Amino acid sequence: MCNFRVLYLVLSLFLSSRLSKAYSFMPGDVLLAPMNCFLCKLIEGETGSSYSHLFVYISDGNFAHSLNNVEYISLNNIKKIVDTKRPMLLTRHKNAHDFQSNHLKRTFEESYLGLPYDKDFLWSNMNESGKEKLYCSEFVLKILNDAFKLSLLPSPMTYDYYPELWDDYFSGDTPSGLPGVTPGFFENHVDFNTVKFIYP
Repeated sequence: MCNFRVLYLVLSLFLSSRLSKAYSFMPGDVLLAPMNCFLCKLIEGETGSSYSHLFVYISDGNFAHSLNNVEYISLNNIKKIVDTKRPMLLTRHKNAHDFQSNHLKRTFEESYLGLPYDKDFLWSNMNESGKEKLYCSEFVLKILNDAFKLSLLPSPMTYDYYPELWDDYFSGDTPSGLPGVTPGFFENHVDFNTVKFIYP
């Protein structure tokens, strides 16, 4: 049984690496994804985007994201959680050829890996242990700024699409006007270029 698990792990890593090479991912690439959930539909409606979640490519066939917590995830596993009826969008920063993969990986593992998810969508939100909570878009923006010395900025968030549903989600304390970022930010920002669509 132990040998089988080792073989399975080796094969999984090998396949993830082969997939990443086939798609020619670069460190810092942002993969925008449609999701199939109630909150996801609210996010997509609010932002006028087809995407409600996102991943950042780190290295060695691995992406990272924040969902339950900040973690590594392979492209194979990404395809298991997104809406398979709609394509994902790969975007790339205009200066990506200057990015250093080792620095991104080190920044991720030293400062972000394992941090808790923030369901309240608040900028600089901490848990009871003093660890910063990060929602998906916030995580990607902050790690890109930290690792590559970018100056991507949040903007005031709106919750005007079915506001009564947002009020229900936030238990009446909807953080309208507070700084934040959404997946659509990376779809529309002038510093990010569309690379390709990827079908699950």
